[in-house]
Amino acid sequence: MRPHTLWIAALKHHYLESPIAKARLRPAYLYLARRPGDTSARALVTQSGDVIDFAADDRAIGMEIPSPAAATIQSVNEALRLVSYPPILAEDLKPLRTA
Repeated sequence: MRPHTLWIAALKHHYLESPIAKARLRPAYLYLARRPGDTSARALVTQSGDVIDFAADDRAIGMEIPSPAAATIQSVNEALRLVSYPPILAEDLKPLRTA
C-alpha cells in the first residue's frame, strides 16, 4: 500500500510534506526553493538527525525530518541556518502537530 499524503502546506518558497501510512506518521520532507530538474547530489546529516539534500551546485534543496513528532521550530531552523536558508515560521510545522 502506498503512503497517503496527509497534508501538504504550500508555502512561498518551500513546502512541507508529511506522509502517513498504516496510521503511522512517516518522515516528513521540507522542500526548499529549487529549480526545475534539481535532484539530490549529496546529503548532510545534522546533529539533530535531520538530513539536508543538496543539488549538484551545492544549493540546499530539501530536508528530511525523520522524527516529525519530535521536530521543533528551533531544531529545524538551526539546520536551515547551517545551509544559509532563511528560517521558517512555527506555523509551517503545523502539519506535523495535526498528524
